[in-house]
Amino acid sequence: MRSFDVLTPSNILELVQALKKATANSKILSGGTDLVIALHERRIEPDLIIDMSGMRELDYINEDNDNIYIGAITTFTQITESQLLNKYAACLVQASETVGSRQIRNRGTIGGNIGNCSPAGDTLPVLMVLEAAATILNSQGNTREMPIGDILKGPNRTALNYDEVIIGVKFPKGKGNWISSFAKLGSRTAVTIAKINVVLNADYDADTKTIRSARVGLGAVGKTAFRALRIEEMLKGQKVSDQLTERLSEELSKEIENAIPGRASLPYKKEAIKGVAHEAFEKLLNSI
Repeated sequence: MRSFDVLTPSNILELVQALKKATANSKILSGGTDLVIALHERRIEPDLIIDMSGMRELDYINEDNDNIYIGAITTFTQITESQLLNKYAACLVQASETVGSRQIRNRGTIGGNIGNCSPAGDTLPVLMVLEAAATILNSQGNTREMPIGDILKGPNRTALNYDEVIIGVKFPKGKGNWISSFAKLGSRTAVTIAKINVVLNADYDADTKTIRSARVGLGAVGKTAFRALRIEEMLKGQKVSDQLTERLSEELSKEIENAIPGRASLPYKKEAIKGVAHEAFEKLLNSI
C-alpha cells in the first residue's frame, strides 16, 4: 500500500482548507466503514484522506417549521434513537436499524452512505422518497444544495467534484398526514447487504382510508436507487385494502423486470420483491 496524507479538520474553515489540497485521487472519510475496508483490500490507493469524524458541528438532528436537518457525520445509531425522526421519517429510522451490525451503526454516517453511493445503500431510496437534498461544500467555501437523486450517478460514483463534500441533509416535513415504511431482503439476518429494499411514503386520509399521494423507492435493483414514479401514480386515490397490497406487489415485480432486463438475478428478484412489498405495506398500515 502506498503512503498517503491524512487531514483531520475540526471545523468548516479547516475543512475548506483541506479541500483545497484534494485531488481526483483523494477520499473523504466520514464513518469509514466502507473506506477502511477498501484500503485494506487495496481497492483504492488515495493520495489524501480527509477525515471528517472529528467535526462535531456536523453531528446534529434539528428541525424548523418546515424542514428536518441532519449533519453529515450523524450516525445510524443516532438516527434510530431520534424521537424527531421517528415522528417525521419512520422509514429512515427503519432503514438505519438494518444497516450492518451495532458496531457499524455506531460508526457509519448518513453522509458517508450517500457519498459511498452503493446501489445497496439502505438510506438512499429512503432519502429520495423523503425528497431530501444534500448540502455540499467546496474548496472555495461555497455551498449548494442538490437533490439526493441527482447526486447518484452509478455504483460508487457521485456527481460531486473532487473538491466537494456533503456536510448535511435536509428534507421537508410534508403537509398532510405522511406515514412511511422500509423493508429489505438480504442474504442473512445480521450484517446483511440488501438484495432488494423498498420504501413507501404516503399521505394518508384517515377518514376515507385512501392514499392521497405516494412516493415509492427501490434500492439494490439497478445501478442506483430510484423512485418508481409509475407506481406512485397508481397508488394515488386508492383505498387501502388487501387487494391494493396484492396489486402493489405485482406492479413492483413489473418494475423489477423493467429495471434489470436480462440480468441473471431477474427471475429471483421478480418474485422476492413481492414479499418485501407485503412487509413494507404491513409496516405502513401498522403506523396508521
